[in-house]
Amino acid sequence: MRLLFTGHNNHRVENFPLETLGRRCERHGGTGCFRHNGRWSEEDNVLRVTFSPVIYINSGLDETAAADALSHEQKHLRDFQTLVRQLQRDIRRVIAQRRYSYEYMRDRWAWFLFDICSASRAYHQSIDSGMVEMCSQPGPPRP
Repeated sequence: MRLLFTGHNNHRVENFPLETLGRRCERHGGTGCFRHNGRWSEEDNVLRVTFSPVIYINSGLDETAAADALSHEQKHLRDFQTLVRQLQRDIRRVIAQRRYSYEYMRDRWAWFLFDICSASRAYHQSIDSGMVEMCSQPGPPRP
């Protein structure tokens, strides 16, 4: 199995009106959100894991509020970067040990999404944002 792991080291910031922000982000508090836009696929003995991280900011915010929103979303980006590096290390290790399987990746991806949600929930709780995130722990054990 060959691994192609891309996009995780870059991100972009996009500004949108509140109405558009609402279509891009489930929960945004009117200010912004972070999306990693990750996916994976397996074909011809190649595992492709791709990301296109974006920070969306409400373009109607004043300069101070926009800077605060950007700072908030950059925290989510940093959490993502930590978790995506661990994901990449885990996948590389399993491939090197010749223990990779589709089932492994399916389960590892489910846990990655859970970890992203949990990190976001913990951050929002730490700042008393009032946002409540429900993170469902995957059924299979952590690979």
